[in-house]
Amino acid sequence: MEGPILGAVGFPKTTTTTTTTTIDLPYIPPLNPKLVNRMVGYLEYGRALYLLDQLAKNCSAKELEVIDEIIRSRDEHAVFVNRSRILERESSALSEQPQETNDEFERRGLAWLTALARVELGALAAGFTDYPDPFALAPPGNLDRDEYAEVLLDSLRTHYWALRNDPIAANMPAARISDTQAIAYGRRVSITLAFLQAVRELARRAAGARAARRTESLADGTDRAARRDRLGQAETVRKRHGLGEIEVVQPEP
Repeated sequence: MEGPILGAVGFPKTTTTTTTTTIDLPYIPPLNPKLVNRMVGYLEYGRALYLLDQLAKNCSAKELEVIDEIIRSRDEHAVFVNRSRILERESSALSEQPQETNDEFERRGLAWLTALARVELGALAAGFTDYPDPFALAPPGNLDRDEYAEVLLDSLRTHYWALRNDPIAANMPAARISDTQAIAYGRRVSITLAFLQAVRELARRAAGARAARRTESLADGTDRAARRDRLGQAETVRKRHGLGEIEVVQPEP
């Protein structure tokens, strides 16, 4: 018997073809480092604020106390308010009053950090975007509402006094400045007006809240007075007709 023919079993020949595709990419010129820094700064503020808000949202009251203690113990986390006093030539209705004797206007705590971050983020948006309400991008919460109001108002004062004391800003038509400088001054004015809009909105909401509280208090007082009147009338009827105790049923609201 003949043996197997080894050559009867073969393998297909493999051929590899390499294709090269050339894609023409648009030329991207080097970016201005200042523009890159603005974008990075905006993203850093936004990301940091987001993480701090999530931290405050997910922590218990006791955990927040510990976090606040840690922040208060670190000098680099101190927030200084009333910066505008450096630029004020004289005291005015805008001046911030000290909260205590020898107040150095240094504030510490998580609420002050988040308040400052919100104001900085809004100022960046006001100066470098066309967003109509830049400070609404990161509004304050219950944790830092009062701190935010103080930092926001101080920022408005600082920008106001800086422009008020600037001889170029005081007489722009006569100033001999470059286009770049003119744009910078325009941006400063835009930021100051955005601060003014934000402070006004904050004051409007605070006034609305106070009015609501006054209305609620007035309603409570009116209700108590009406109840006293009903009780007095019932007591008069009881005595006049020799009746027993009369229960005054409150009407459904």
